[in-house]
Amino acid sequence: MRTLLFFLLATLPPSLMRAQQFPDYWLGDWDVFSVQSGRLIGENHLTKMLDGKVVFEHWTDVLGIEGHSFTLYDSVSGCWLQNWVDNRGIMNNSKGRLSGDTMMFLSGSVPEGNSKALHRMSLIPVSPNELIQCGEVSIDSAQHWQKKFHFRYLRKPANDVLNCRNAPRSLAYFRGEIEYAYSYESEQIDADSLARTKPGKSIFRYDLSSYRSCFMGPDTVTYYYDGERNRCLAQSGQQPLFECEDYGVLTDSVRSWRLLDSDEKILGHRVSILEIQSKYFFTRYYISLDVKISPATWDKHLAYNWAFYGDKTDGGLILKLEHRFKQYTMRGIATRITKADEGFDALGLPEGSFEQWCK
Repeated sequence: MRTLLFFLLATLPPSLMRAQQFPDYWLGDWDVFSVQSGRLIGENHLTKMLDGKVVFEHWTDVLGIEGHSFTLYDSVSGCWLQNWVDNRGIMNNSKGRLSGDTMMFLSGSVPEGNSKALHRMSLIPVSPNELIQCGEVSIDSAQHWQKKFHFRYLRKPANDVLNCRNAPRSLAYFRGEIEYAYSYESEQIDADSLARTKPGKSIFRYDLSSYRSCFMGPDTVTYYYDGERNRCLAQSGQQPLFECEDYGVLTDSVRSWRLLDSDEKILGHRVSILEIQSKYFFTRYYISLDVKISPATWDKHLAYNWAFYGDKTDGGLILKLEHRFKQYTMRGIATRITKADEGFDALGLPEGSFEQWCK
């Protein structure tokens, strides 16, 4: 919800259409889901304070953003005023008036690429326990609007609020590096020969929208995947040349799969096991139950069945793997996990690289 804070358009039921009445249907504790994917993307808590004259909001989301807002009615200007601050150092002051069945918070234009844009957000009550929220952006002075996000609020059950408020679940996705070591076996090919021609290790780097995977061996190859573009740049060795691939195209097909429980721990993390029989090979992933990678790194990534894996495991970090090809089997296991701070850039590419190579 809080990636776009610059407009708030809240549709009120007729019974709440009084200038000094905050929309009480928004108060309470909420789980917030993506309408498109159905996945949890944040939590929101809104309550009245200071004799009911001020509404306090506490937002947390899967991107690690945490913020507070204070909303009140200014009788002098006849406007609703809202002040937002968050852990990115962003502060936003908004104001708006009732318009028909609408409460609108405005803050003017903001940068959007190379132009200025207006943002607005509508909050529509479906029932006492459900809301729909839609964010839109306009780059032509509100002549046309384009949808940016579409969220579904579900009110938390009372027992969940009472029992869990002091121990909220973590919504932050993994940022950082994971290193793997690989081994090979075959009944047809000499194992030493495989070891000399295949990668011996790899390092995967994840942020909240992209990843970089570097497979190190005689022919080192690095892949740079941008989740927003759903494109990948492939680089051989240290050559400053890249090939652009569209990862929105299926490269394999799943014929069967199953998800299994496991008592195994890898680097201290409990795992489940996902087995996938695809058209070309068999895969077994050992998936962390408590460390997740951001959906932006896999939900559009159809190549190599990555979106299928992410959907079935909710993006659990892969800690061990087995790929059975026609002539050999490749096994990998995580040897190191290093978490990174907010702002970590997994790709580390010069600006404009995707524009240059993905024409």
